Amino acid sequence: MNGTTDHGVRVLSLFSGSMASQVATELVARLPQVEEVCLLHFRGPLFEELDHFRETLKLDWAEMKYRTQSLKREVRQLVSSPAGEPFSIAQTCFSCRSLLLARGVRYMERIGAQFLVTGELVGEHGLTADNLASISERLGATGRIFRPLSAGLLPPLDPDVRSVVGDGISFAWTNEDTDSLESLAGEMGICLASDAPCRSRCKLMRPGFGERLTNLFREEGFTLNGLKLLDFELYYKLPPNVKIVLAVSEDEKRALQNLFFPNDLRVYLASCKGPMALVRTPWSEKTDDEIVQIIEVAARITATHGDVGQRASVVAKYRFENEDETSQLTVQPFETPAEIARHCVGVQC
Repeated sequence: MNGTTDHGVRVLSLFSGSMASQVATELVARLPQVEEVCLLHFRGPLFEELDHFRETLKLDWAEMKYRTQSLKREVRQLVSSPAGEPFSIAQTCFSCRSLLLARGVRYMERIGAQFLVTGELVGEHGLTADNLASISERLGATGRIFRPLSAGLLPPLDPDVRSVVGDGISFAWTNEDTDSLESLAGEMGICLASDAPCRSRCKLMRPGFGERLTNLFREEGFTLNGLKLLDFELYYKLPPNVKIVLAVSEDEKRALQNLFFPNDLRVYLASCKGPMALVRTPWSEKTDDEIVQIIEVAARITATHGDVGQRASVVAKYRFENEDETSQLTVQPFETPAEIARHCVGVQC
């Protein structure tokens, strides 16, 4: 039978480290006929890098073969939003799952695994049972992608796969059955670190992130550097093409420090604790008056998020990264976020 070792069946698990992923993997690993489970993990700019992940692998999954693959080059394929149309999490999730499973099926065939197991749940991010079934069909893998948490809601498995998994580890859960999933994880002894998600580690689940990303893809000269800027909560867009990104905590400041281009503008407060701002725009296309206005708005936003108390005015410093000279100006903080919103779009999305 295809997918067997000398002693039993080989299985491939799409392993994200989430609770659902770990439960699905453990369910299959305990099957009598399964001799070997191989783990395939995807990393990329749209996936959270979980602090606990490597420790989890070493402590709980050390006996399993582990492989990681990068999705940097396919990042545009992960977000599907036709020009002019709003971001759709269901449409994007369908595109993303299709890509991940296509990679998984290819690797499954390469290593000679009999089937692939995932922690997918019907209803997750708007994906229906028909959506999940259609992905399997399009990949020519109908019956060979086993989703144990929702198997009771999906088409039957290939007979050879069914002979291995039986009926005892097939559930009919949807994305609303979080309590059941957590209960089963506890019974199986799966303990998650505090940063481990129950199901998804996708950044697109953050409110507004998908809209930001869709907007970024519509720009010319898209780069991974620009994508990394979306990770910051305080991300503003001054129409038509000015980005103002603020780092507040020391960790954020260290991360933002590595993202400055030579012609980016750095803005910070002169005499009080506050954020650091990166300002990016095609400066050569701006008039002198426009540059002055951009710097003033960026400084006012920086002051608004600083620890300035009731000060009527604040001194802000600024300099371009490719220049040594630092300048300063006195600005008045915005009174409310709504006032910032009148100048910018995508406020704190």
